[in-house]
Amino acid sequence: MPNGMMMLFVLSRLEKPQNMKCIVMKKESKTDWKRLSAMDDEQINTDDIDELDDAFFRDAQLKAPLKQPVTLRIDADVLPFFTSQGQGYQTRINKLLRKYMDAQQPH
Repeated sequence: MPNGMMMLFVLSRLEKPQNMKCIVMKKESKTDWKRLSAMDDEQINTDDIDELDDAFFRDAQLKAPLKQPVTLRIDADVLPFFTSQGQGYQTRINKLLRKYMDAQQPH
């Protein structure tokens, strides 16, 4: 991993460990992660965070389009082009397909 980068693992209390998500942070964090990890939830000051009440969840809207898993046959030289650019190649392919789809639809 490049110098100055760190891995952050996001795990909610309801998730199982195999569902861990890894996020690569490009800027060095100023957070004292060891001290924070040692704290109980009650010790963490959340005064600046609004409580999420029933109205929040009632009015919340999901904005992300649903993803459909597919098997797709791609030319032998196309997939390595996308995977060589690193993590997120499926998202990049999806963005290109969406741009093509949008361009083909009548305006």
